[in-house]
Amino acid sequence: MRTTHETSLLKAGCEVESAEKVERVRQLLKDGDFDDSLVCFFEFGNPDALAKTTLGILRDGDLRRRMVARASEYAARNNWQSRKVDYLKIVDSLCSAEHQRA
Repeated sequence: MRTTHETSLLKAGCEVESAEKVERVRQLLKDGDFDDSLVCFFEFGNPDALAKTTLGILRDGDLRRRMVARASEYAARNNWQSRKVDYLKIVDSLCSAEHQRA
């Protein structure tokens, strides 16, 4: 059984074990456009918390519509067509750095 300080968070398949890490991940997600308007957090491994969070979203039509709108905006800003130049620059810089080391 996990203590409060061992609270876990599941986001994008990543389990985070400590309260300190949870806060760090929340900050990283917030800095990366993810906050409570886009995702809902719950205690990892706690089916009651998952159920409560899911039911909260299902029962709150306004919240659900805001989350859908926010997720749609995020997807539009971060799809391949919008970001491919950024990603290709990263790949080019990595290949260039590798070529210089060789």
